[in-house]
Amino acid sequence: MKPSVYVETTIISYLTAWRSPQLVMAANQEVTRTWWDEHRQDYELFVSTAVRDEAMRGDSEASAKRKFQNPLRMVYRQPRWTNPSNSSG
Repeated sequence: MKPSVYVETTIISYLTAWRSPQLVMAANQEVTRTWWDEHRQDYELFVSTAVRDEAMRGDSEASAKRKFQNPLRMVYRQPRWTNPSNSSG
């Protein structure tokens, strides 16, 4: 069984944004893209409904890019993460 990784909105943003002119931001984008390309297949990725909703807000063109840009399409098909503390019983 692969280890699980929760993908949050910043990861999606770093993967789909234009390269930042700010050095630290550009480095974060590059590290994220490298991990995504070279290591994501080693993990079972999860994304919450809240992250999906947040990633889809904003400019409609950018939102479509976040949803359909390869390889991000697979994030939107991942199992939904639910917070066990919110479940009843």
